[in-house]
Amino acid sequence: MSTIAKMFFAYGLTAVVSLAVAVLIKLMTSALSGMQAAKAQNALKPSSVPAGTVPAARSDEAVIAVIAAAVAATMGSGARIVRIEEGGGRSALWTASGRLVHQTSHVVTRRPPTKATSLR
Repeated sequence: MSTIAKMFFAYGLTAVVSLAVAVLIKLMTSALSGMQAAKAQNALKPSSVPAGTVPAARSDEAVIAVIAAAVAATMGSGARIVRIEEGGGRSALWTASGRLVHQTSHVVTRRPPTKATSLR
């Protein structure tokens, strides 16, 4: 086989593999969008709550009870919850510690100076 024939074979093989990958990606995206459409259709179905009744809203006490139960199940009954806050934003401590970790990961190591060669 000549060099030009090998080149065209490689080019053709690359084109076939690229086309196969593109078709596979198209099939995967259409399958996933079909799954999302089915999920959205199920979300639009009416719930089993009778008409005229309003589902109960979550109260703060119920949320605290769920968090306490999860902590007790995970860490044991001796665990103590000190504070529960809304997770709306990041605190200054979180931001400062993130910056510290990021900036200390770029520590430049000092190397001993090398002997300069003279140009005599």
